[in-house]
This record gives sequence, C-alpha cells and structure tokens, in this order.
Amino acid sequence: MTSGEVLLKICKSFAKINRLQWFCGSLFKRFEVESKEFF
Repeated sequence: MTSGEVLLKICKSFAKINRLQWFCGSLFKRFEVESKEFF
C-alpha cells in the first residue's frame, strides 16, 4: 500500500465532513504533484 492509497482510505472515512474532504482534496493534489517528481 502506497502512502497515496493510505491517504485516500483515511479521506474516504472522513468524507462526510465537508471541511476534511476539501482539505484531503488539496492535500491529494499536492501529493500528486510531488509523486510526479519522484517517478
């Protein structure tokens, strides 16, 4: 399991809370940008 998958799993469990969903969305965008630099 990658850190991205773990993050997605955590975010899905908090999806009912709108603020956390927005936070996870912005976090994921940042993570995708960083992962492109690594791979």
